[in-house]
Amino acid sequence: MQKEFHQVAGLLWKGEEEMALYRQLKALAEQRGQSVSKTAKDLVKAGLRKEVGPTKNQ
Repeated sequence: MQKEFHQVAGLLWKGEEEMALYRQLKALAEQRGQSVSKTAKDLVKAGLRKEVGPTKNQ
């Protein structure tokens, strides 16, 4: 699979607002000592737990 331009962590980041969000994500990943992808997954999991509650696997 070939990445598209501005594709990071499986997402396409387009425009200044989205690139600013990506820079925040990258800074958080560096702060945690994690990859951008791992940090993005952690944030998605936390957001889903907040919205729909824990899954059976947690």
